[in-house]
Amino acid sequence: MDSVIKEILNSIPTFLKEFLNLLLSPRAYASSGKVFEPSRFNDALGFLAVSLVVTLVLKAPMFSTELSAIPYLAADGFWKFFIVLLETVVIQFAWRLVKGKGTISHYLVANFFYFGVFTVLGHTVKLMGHEFEIYVESFANSRFFVLLFYLITGFPLFVWMVTCWRAYVDFNTAKFKQSLWVLILIGALSAITYFLARLLRDALFGSIFIA
Repeated sequence: MDSVIKEILNSIPTFLKEFLNLLLSPRAYASSGKVFEPSRFNDALGFLAVSLVVTLVLKAPMFSTELSAIPYLAADGFWKFFIVLLETVVIQFAWRLVKGKGTISHYLVANFFYFGVFTVLGHTVKLMGHEFEIYVESFANSRFFVLLFYLITGFPLFVWMVTCWRAYVDFNTAKFKQSLWVLILIGALSAITYFLARLLRDALFGSIFIA
């Protein structure tokens, strides 16, 4: 346990540098050759692992019961790795239909990086929304204010996601029409992968006592 904690702490400086690059310039950073690079598999996997620890810290205030951190991290990491793996297969399949040049290893590394940032950003918005809902719950139009909050905070996240998608388009040197069809296909197939991942999540977390 001590060695795991030490390893995570030693990874924080590298994680922060990688996180900022992926957050502030996800498309430009990918064009530098550091995102879709199979040789960076260990770096990408480590980045995702630290991201999951960060999300645990972010989610902690929202749990109403005491949480066993290690079992939760193991289960959370397993199901999120599962969904990233499924999405990687979907992305590979969709791009292959339009003769994209990427292999599954290219997309897996990129998905580890981008999903790591996404899960941190998503849970940051969720935590802020949780606190905001408590603050406005006594207001007459509390639902309106909560909706407005998520629209305001969700829009930058949406823009970031679009920029990440353009990195995949650039990597495959695809035209707009090709990328549009790929995006539609990925969106349709992702509904199935998310359903399967939710089944796995429910099975895993059913044995862990959390709120």
